[in-house]
Amino acid sequence: MSIKPIDYQIALPRTLEASRINNEEQIRNQTMQKSQAILVQNTAQNKLKQVYNHSGVDEVYIKKRQEKKQKEEEEKKKKINNEATKNVNKKSSGTMKEQHRLDIRL
Repeated sequence: MSIKPIDYQIALPRTLEASRINNEEQIRNQTMQKSQAILVQNTAQNKLKQVYNHSGVDEVYIKKRQEKKQKEEEEKKKKINNEATKNVNKKSSGTMKEQHRLDIRL
């Protein structure tokens, strides 16, 4: 069976149209794959950044907590020292009064 010239007029445009559709589909698939790959890379980088940023937050929190504990301990020591000095002052003032007592006997 031979192909007549009239059949070429119908067959060639359809072949060109089919190849164009096939090329467009391949390009569409490639762009989708590229965009998905970029999306996966971006999410991986964001997760990695979150991990690194999170560890820094913990260090800051730990430092703040340690500083707070140190301040509390210093305040406790100051209170203890103040109470001790008050007690010493009370004792010394009490003995001073006893030493300045006058006993007069006739």
